[in-house]
Amino acid sequence: MSSLIRPYAGLDAGQPASLSPDYRSTVARSPRQAP
Repeated sequence: MSSLIRPYAGLDAGQPASLSPDYRSTVARSPRQAP
């Protein structure tokens, strides 16, 4: 599961999700990352 979090670790740092269009797809796969 960490493999999914690593690419998007920057989002947790406060970066806007708009920088990663795939972020929405990741959230869909991992509801755990949903805000």
